[in-house]
Amino acid sequence: DQLENDLQFTLNAAVADPGGEYFDGEGSVLVTRGEFALTATLDEYIVGRGQVANLTLEAKSHDGKPLSGVEIRVLEGTNDWSQREVRFLERKRSSVRTGADGTARIASTPPSGSTTFKAVATDRRGNEIAATEWVWVEGAGSSAAPGPSGTLSLRLDKRSYKVGDTAKLLIQTSEPGGHAWITVEGDQVYASQLVALDGGSTTLDVPIEGSFAPNAYVTAAYVKDKQFLEATRRVAVDLERRTLQVSI
Repeated sequence: DQLENDLQFTLNAAVADPGGEYFDGEGSVLVTRGEFALTATLDEYIVGRGQVANLTLEAKSHDGKPLSGVEIRVLEGTNDWSQREVRFLERKRSSVRTGADGTARIASTPPSGSTTFKAVATDRRGNEIAATEWVWVEGAGSSAAPGPSGTLSLRLDKRSYKVGDTAKLLIQTSEPGGHAWITVEGDQVYASQLVALDGGSTTLDVPIEGSFAPNAYVTAAYVKDKQFLEATRRVAVDLERRTLQVSI
């Protein structure tokens, strides 16, 4: 499988001379997957049944310049966790090229449940550069939770919110049948409620309040069959309304 991130290696060295004086130094190197970077971003990570999932792909040089004309193969499918190793089951594939701004967009209407998008581009040396994202589609047939046993995970539908928005929280567990305690916390506990996890996947609406800014944390605590599971997600809240403009 392709690596999904470039790697930064750092070396620290400390030496001492015969007189007992110490010297230290540090150096780092970026190990890249190829000649450019590829990222994948969804407009929303949780959508309703029949809604479109919009995926943005971006190719940039390692000094941040957009790259046009990059061909990107996009595979859509699901991850099968029934075996010891996860298997990707491809359902659909397509191909796009980046424009002058280095981006390309894919609009897809996936079925209920989890859909994974795998984007792969190849540089001039033949290196494959990959990026992955996944979306959850609500609706009939979406109750199964992907992942190994003994897990609890949280996912929000967006990367950031504004005050007054309603965030959609996806709670997934491999051990359904109990109740999870859901809290939104920051300097204090802003909200809490008990949520029944009748299936592997449960969605919950979370109103975004001004007290959450600039960020808060939503946490799920769950006990099932004497096993304690916990997961946390950061809720980023836009501070635009609190920004002070100063001009001279």
